[in-house]
Amino acid sequence: MLHVKCILHAFWSHAFAMKEMERIQQGERLRAARERLNLSKADVYTALGIPKSTYEQYENGRLGLSQVGDRLARYLRVDLAWLLTARGKMDGKTAPSEIAVFGVVGAGASILPIEDDSTAISVGDIQLPSAESIGAVIIKGDSGYPRFQNGEILIFYTRQLRAEDVLNRQAIVQTWEGRKMIKTVRRGREKNLYTLESFNAPPEHDVEIMAAWQIYGLLFCR
Repeated sequence: MLHVKCILHAFWSHAFAMKEMERIQQGERLRAARERLNLSKADVYTALGIPKSTYEQYENGRLGLSQVGDRLARYLRVDLAWLLTARGKMDGKTAPSEIAVFGVVGAGASILPIEDDSTAISVGDIQLPSAESIGAVIIKGDSGYPRFQNGEILIFYTRQLRAEDVLNRQAIVQTWEGRKMIKTVRRGREKNLYTLESFNAPPEHDVEIMAAWQIYGLLFCR
């Protein structure tokens, strides 16, 4: 009987050690995926609504990823099988696509026309973001006209930024009162406050911004 107990103890000790090693290796791959995109831990756990302490346990191997692996893989643009088991490649099938660039088009200036021939040679490629890293909103209102029109679909990066990250640029911003708007962000008259500008609306001064999102582009007009 003692011999059997020793065998069982050794078996369960080995199984526990293997499970612990699996969690540690998952955490290492999670960290590698995050660092590949130059994201901080806060970027990830904030975007996915994961408590800070829980996310840190994922990266240090104290918690496994079986329950949240799919969400993490989508956000970090890696293959789920790779993240959980190291099988396959990191990029997997979530690698971004590319589109050809066929030159420039005039907007108030005389530019060489884009070729109409379908055999026109591309002058380069633009890498598109993965579907997991972008989102869409419908524009409501005309304060951004003519740049943005009512009913258009605006594509934005879902990674949450600080106001300082979009300073002097157009972005989606959210105030602490809960308003979400497309604004050009300028530095305000006091520290941590900002001026929000639109094409067809008076500027809003000394606004406290809770979060901002980078604009990717317009999809189409409804």
